[in-house]
Amino acid sequence: MTRPGAALRARLPACLLLALWACSGAPPVVDGVSLEETCDPENLLARALALFKAERHEECTAIAEHVLEYHGTFAKTETVLFLAAEARYRLGDTQAALAHYRRLLDDFPCTRAHAAIADRLYHAGTALLDDPPLLLGGLLRDRQPGIEALGYLVVHYPRSPLAEEAWLRLGEAHVAEGQYDLAAEAYERLLRRYPDSALKDEVLFRVASVHRAQSKGAAYDKEPLLRAWFAADRYLKCCGASGRYAAAALAMKENVAREVALSESEIAEFYHRRGAQEGARLHYGHAALAPEDAAADLLHPHSDRPPWKTGNDLLPFWAAGRD
Repeated sequence: MTRPGAALRARLPACLLLALWACSGAPPVVDGVSLEETCDPENLLARALALFKAERHEECTAIAEHVLEYHGTFAKTETVLFLAAEARYRLGDTQAALAHYRRLLDDFPCTRAHAAIADRLYHAGTALLDDPPLLLGGLLRDRQPGIEALGYLVVHYPRSPLAEEAWLRLGEAHVAEGQYDLAAEAYERLLRRYPDSALKDEVLFRVASVHRAQSKGAAYDKEPLLRAWFAADRYLKCCGASGRYAAAALAMKENVAREVALSESEIAEFYHRRGAQEGARLHYGHAALAPEDAAADLLHPHSDRPPWKTGNDLLPFWAAGRD
């Protein structure tokens, strides 16, 4: 491949220039700087900073990412990472920016850039959830980048004023993904971290609604039904009859109790017809139980449940441990 002429180089984006030069085998030139592996990273960083201040973010990105790729032991890698992330962020390349921010947090947990990163994680994460990237030609939306960004926020910045809203958005995102158990977990963590939150009324009812939605599958599963009953009961105990969702919570409790009793009776009848009297007695007994007597630990969060009921490998990193 021949080297592009000066007129063409002036019109090409810096990142595309890097790709062209990589194919041609010659070192790329960005803003008069030849990006050779032997270049002094200190000089490259100074040039990238100057380009950033001049709002020439594309060229700044090209130089900063070159330093990250070829000068991995550079003493100022923390600064270069933050610079690359900020330049990508200003270019609107949200996912690439988030990759740099995540690496910055992983490699430099005591980074001086904490104040800016929390804000970036929140705004980039919510933007990715409001307009998720397309998958499979537009058939699906990929919410995982947004979920991961907000997950990093709540893990690394639990005291940030943005963390409360981030937990709420995480719950909403998991509901949209059909991950009802994880949605309930996110809401539960919001309630535990912010017991006096102005969102408490709504979030308490959301927990009940999530478990109710989880129970509406093809197969009968008593556990999410009972979780919905307990969560609705907790809502009424916490918010009382004056709560915004008091009537809906009371109706949910009644409907769930009827559904559990009816389903357990049908299962008992099935066992009875098959001559399995022990099974029939067991399920008749379940049908007669009041929901509050059916289980004692159904509102426990993921981190407090026996591992065979969840499995840490099935959880996102934000839910893998206690908060």
